[in-house]
Amino acid sequence: MNNYENKSDPENIDVEDNVSDFAGLIEDKYITKIDKVIRNIEGRTTAEVAVITINSLKGKSIDELAFHLFNKFGIGKKDENNGILLLIAKEENQFRVEIGLGLEEIIDDDLRQNLINNLILPNFKKKKFGQAILKFIKIVADRISQSKYSKLSIISWVTGTISLILGIYSIILSVIILFYTFPGIYGAQSTVFLLLASPAIALAIVSIIYGIISIVRIKQGKDSEIKFNRSILGITFGLITIIITATVFFIFPQFISFLAGIFNLPSGIY
Repeated sequence: MNNYENKSDPENIDVEDNVSDFAGLIEDKYITKIDKVIRNIEGRTTAEVAVITINSLKGKSIDELAFHLFNKFGIGKKDENNGILLLIAKEENQFRVEIGLGLEEIIDDDLRQNLINNLILPNFKKKKFGQAILKFIKIVADRISQSKYSKLSIISWVTGTISLILGIYSIILSVIILFYTFPGIYGAQSTVFLLLASPAIALAIVSIIYGIISIVRIKQGKDSEIKFNRSILGITFGLITIIITATVFFIFPQFISFLAGIFNLPSGIY
């Protein structure tokens, strides 16, 4: 842990750890737990979180100091700007939550104010810094982790839609190919269709898996209903694609033979 007592200017502090408790506000057992959660966040999502406590702002604005330290230590990945800084000033009884632009939609104003008013403020007034910070970090970690799955509903919906389109296309294309080349490849109708339909089947499976994961991971929120509906559509389209392709696969030889009989092609099933 760095020694802040030798630093007269908070802008010049040197931070190397995820939790830099220069003011000695956080119990050691909580520092270890908080650090573990922060490392886990970065390992799973690449987002970076830092907690800094200082004795005094020395007349500086906590908002400006938090912004300065956030950029000075490069909290968050440069390309994603996905960092969070919790700065606490002991003497002034002030704190600031600085959030990178890449996380502003995930840690939105509603969540931020809820955490500040219902978690941080009441616990900080009771001097329960470690407990409050740990809960704060865990909630933030959970929300950031959820963001990884926020696009799964879109992927499920898109892949499900594409799989259905490709499935129908593969049926039409198979009919055309087999209808005109039937005498030369008789007996391979199902194989030809399966090869043509395989991309649709693969996408259908992806849409179902992603849709299920998305539904399981969805948390209540302003966009939860949209995600749920997209996931359901993706799963539905994927299932329809699989049902259609499976049905056609088993009846395809009979179907081609039926067409051949209508157009008097020299073929048949024995």
